Amino acid sequence: MQPSPPTLPLFSSSVLPNPSLSDLATYNTPHNLLALPTSTTEVSVFRLSGQIAFVIRPKPRSEDAAITALQWKPDGSAIAVGWSDGGYGIYDGGTGRVVSEGRVRGEGHGEWRLDLHPSAEGDEEEEGAEERAVRSFGWEVHVSDDRSRKGKPLGGLLEEGE
Repeated sequence: MQPSPPTLPLFSSSVLPNPSLSDLATYNTPHNLLALPTSTTEVSVFRLSGQIAFVIRPKPRSEDAAITALQWKPDGSAIAVGWSDGGYGIYDGGTGRVVSEGRVRGEGHGEWRLDLHPSAEGDEEEEGAEERAVRSFGWEVHVSDDRSRKGKPLGGLLEEGE
């Protein structure tokens, strides 16, 4: 007799008014929230019970802009949304309120980063430059300890007596 394949229990079921863009769905593990675009311009955030926690409805962008990237911050405190016209928004992970908004411009020479307080330096629109789509987000975690403040290297082996 063959063992049955593993299955996962169904916690809840919901029918959305519009088809979702499920390839962009992202799950917030610390708060058990699921974010998914329910239209090309709107992100709905659901609790595991299927109840809507909040909806992110950004200011209108260009008419044909669609959501191209969606990512929770690892601690669940924020969610980032990117659009095909190069716009992006960072929203509070508990309320959906705007934390920061901006736009990716230029040819992409060198490194370009998005953070909660991007510099306006070098942000001028280049003549004839195409708009760029936001494709993904990455959140970095910076760690330090007391040794870094005393000038000792991080992560290395310590000699006995140190």
